[in-house]
Amino acid sequence: MTEEMTDYFRSINESFYRDRIECRGRIAVIGAGLPPELIYCFDSSPLWILSGTPTEARECDNVPKDADDLSRSIFGLLRSDRLNIEDLDAAVILIGDDNSRKLACELREKCRVITVDMPAMYQSDDVNGYWQKSLYGLFEQLKKTVGIKRGSIRGAVSFMNSARKQVRRLVALSRKHPDIIEHGDIMTVVNSLYCSRNKEEWLEKLTALNDSMSDKEENTAVSSDPGVILVGSPVFYPNHKVIRLFRETNIRLLSCIDPVMQLYFDKEMKTRKTDYSQFYSIIRNSIGNITLSGYLETDYTLNRLKDEINSTRPDGVIFHVIRGRKTEDADSVHYEKLCERCGISYFKIETDYQENDIEQLRLRIEAFREILV
Repeated sequence: MTEEMTDYFRSINESFYRDRIECRGRIAVIGAGLPPELIYCFDSSPLWILSGTPTEARECDNVPKDADDLSRSIFGLLRSDRLNIEDLDAAVILIGDDNSRKLACELREKCRVITVDMPAMYQSDDVNGYWQKSLYGLFEQLKKTVGIKRGSIRGAVSFMNSARKQVRRLVALSRKHPDIIEHGDIMTVVNSLYCSRNKEEWLEKLTALNDSMSDKEENTAVSSDPGVILVGSPVFYPNHKVIRLFRETNIRLLSCIDPVMQLYFDKEMKTRKTDYSQFYSIIRNSIGNITLSGYLETDYTLNRLKDEINSTRPDGVIFHVIRGRKTEDADSVHYEKLCERCGISYFKIETDYQENDIEQLRLRIEAFREILV
C-alpha cells in the first residue's frame, strides 16, 4: 500500500538522480539553508541541489581533502554531464566552509554566482542581524538578476504555508496509521519537492494522499518494534542507507530532525499587505531556525528534539553524522546530554555515502536495538 501511495513522489526523486537535468532559465540553490519562500518568489521551479549520488561522490576527486561525502557528491553532480551550468540564470550558494567557497569560485567561471555569507560563530549574539543583512543582499541581487513580479512574494509564502500544513498533516496521519505510511516514506515525499519541476502538482498530490489516509476510520495497532528519532546530518535521497537499515532491522523511525525536514515545522507566516513587508516576514521567520546544509542550529534543534520526545515517546535517539561534518559531530554531545536527562537511550553513528560499511552499520544498529528491547 505504501509504495502505491508514494509512487508519484518516489518517481520524481529517481528521475532527478537518473536523468539529465534542465538548467535553462532556472536559479540553482546549493544547500538547504535558505528560506524556500525567498527563492520561489524569483523562480517557481528552482534547481535545488542538496546532494548528488553515491557514484558522483565516489568519482569526484578534485575537492578539498577534508570534504565530507555530502559536499563531494554535490561537486560530483555539478561536474557531471547531466546538467549544463552555463544555462542557469544564477547559482545561489551559502558560504559556511571551505568546500562552499571553492564551489563558488569554480562556478563563477561558468555562471553568475550569488553568495550568502554566514558568521563563523553561528550562535553568536549578532547572528540575527548578520542573517538579516545576508538575506537582504540576496534579495536585492536576485531582483537585479532575474527581476520580480508583483505579488510573487505573497504567492511563494502562501505555497510554503500550504506545504508546511500538508507535511505536518501527513506526519500526524502516519502516526495514526503507521502500517500505511512510515516516516521514512514521509522523508521521500518531502525530498521530492526539491526535485520537482511542478510544485503546484506536488502539493495537489500530497493533499490527495492526505485525504485518502484521512478516510481511514480507526487507529492502527502500534507495532511492538522499538521506535527511534533520527537527528543530525541531512538524510536526503538517494542517501537513505540508514533508513533502509532501520526497516531491515525492525526499528520504527518515528521522526527525523535534520536541515531538510525541520523547516516544515516552522511557524506559518502571516499574510502581509505588501511585497516589502512580506519579504521581512520571511527573514523574521527564518531567524533562529538557520539550517545550513553544513549544520543544524543547535538550540533550535534541541527544542525540536524535546518536543518530539514528548509527543512520540521514543525508545531511543540516533544521532547520524556524515563523515567529515565536523560541526555536527562536535555538537552531538548536547543531544547526548539531553537524552540522558530524559532517560532516553542515545546512539551515535558515523557513515558516508558508500555501501562499504553497510554490514558494520547493520551490526551496530542491531546491537542498539537489543538494548532498546
